[in-house]
Formats: sequence, C-alpha cells, structure tokens
Amino acid sequence: MLVMDVLWAAGLFGLLLLSATCALFTFHALPAAPALGVALALVVATLAWIFACALTLFLLPKPRPGTYRMLRGGPFYAWALGFIARRWLDLPPFGLVYRQSALLRFVVLRLAGARVAFSAQISSDAVLLDPGLLEMGPGALIGSGASVAGHYIVADRLVIAPVVIGAGAQVALDAVIAPGVVIGERAVVEARASIGPAVRIGERAVIGAGALVGRGALIGRGARIPMSSCVPPESVLADGERWKTTADNQNNSSQETP
Repeated sequence: MLVMDVLWAAGLFGLLLLSATCALFTFHALPAAPALGVALALVVATLAWIFACALTLFLLPKPRPGTYRMLRGGPFYAWALGFIARRWLDLPPFGLVYRQSALLRFVVLRLAGARVAFSAQISSDAVLLDPGLLEMGPGALIGSGASVAGHYIVADRLVIAPVVIGAGAQVALDAVIAPGVVIGERAVVEARASIGPAVRIGERAVIGAGALVGRGALIGRGARIPMSSCVPPESVLADGERWKTTADNQNNSSQETP
C-alpha cells in the first residue's frame, strides 16, 4: 500500500500548488482592494481544490460491481484511485464547504458518478464512502451521522456493490448501510439501524431503531421490523408482515400453555 500513500501525497502536493496558484492570481488581479483580494483568493482556492477533486473522480473509470483481488488488476486500482481522490475532497475545510451547500454537493456528487436526484437530502456529516456507487431518488434522505458504503474488504478480496435508496426513503440518524443494499420507495431505516450487504427492503417497509438486518435478507413491502431486533442473514419477511421478536415468541408460548 506504499504506492497508494505516494499517490495520495503527490496528489496532495499538486492540489496545494493549484490552489495556491489560483489564490495568487486572484489576489494580484485586485491590487486596489487588498482585503477583498484576500477574501476572494481564499474562496477561489477552496473552489479550485473542490472542483479539481471532483473532476478527477469524473475522469477516473467508475467502479464496477464485483469481487476483486486486493492490489491486483485494473478494477481494483480504479477503485483505489477514486478512494484516494475522495480523501483529498474530504480534507478540512474543503469537505465541510461542499457539504454545507446543497447545490455544490449535488454538482460534486454527480461529477463523482452518483445518481442523486436534486431534491434528495443528505446531512452535512453523513459519510458516503463510495459516491460513484450511490443512487438516490427524489425526496430520499440520509440523516446525520449515517454511513453508506459501496465496498467492503474480506481477507484479500475487495467487494464492490451499488447502494440504491428509492424516492422518499429515509435513512435516519447514525444508520449504517452496507454495499448492495436496495431500499424501496418511502421505506424508513430508523436511527442506528444496521443493514447488512445485499439486503432488499421493500416499499414503505420500516426498519426499527437499532435493528440489525443480516446479509441477503429480503424485507417485503410494508413489512415492519421492531426496534433492536436481530434479523438473521438470508431471512425473508413477507409483504406487510411484522418480524417476531423473542418477546413475541415468549408471549405466544405462554398463551398456548393450558
């Protein structure tokens, strides 16, 4: 991974040089107003950094879903270079600046390859690890502190899969969304819920606060998972069904006992 660190450092130097050049050019263009020149120079330098990173993400090959060997092959290195560019973009204060503006964030995410509707809402402190693998429909929401990833690493394998958040769906405070998750329209993932890889959540389904949904589970339309529930991997919950918790099973057993 030394090569990755060298590339990161080289890119950082190039971005610093670009931003400084833009700042100096802007400052010298306003010799009669030094205070205004300094302010505009800082703004131009910041925007130059942000758009240089976004343009880099735009020009790089988009990550392809699949499983790849670490440090082997074009798809891995394309993803790794994109990940490095995202680290440049998220350095303070640049990450804070572009996230605070809905318009600027939309432009940056679209350049990075995200298929995000303009009316989608993303909290300024949400973590989007792989913007090029994210799709959000109109009115979809990602809340404060939520984390959405399009990759994970197991042993020497990199797994890449897109995340789809349907129109009007909500991912609430501190929720965790793994690669390959599809959240249907107007579904709700409540606070601190954790959704494992390749989970499918139907329209208008509700995943309760603090619930854990295992890999590959299928949650039907309008289904409900109570708060703090644990849904095992590959489970199937039918449309409109409510997941039975341990307490529900105990209550049923006591009612059946003569």
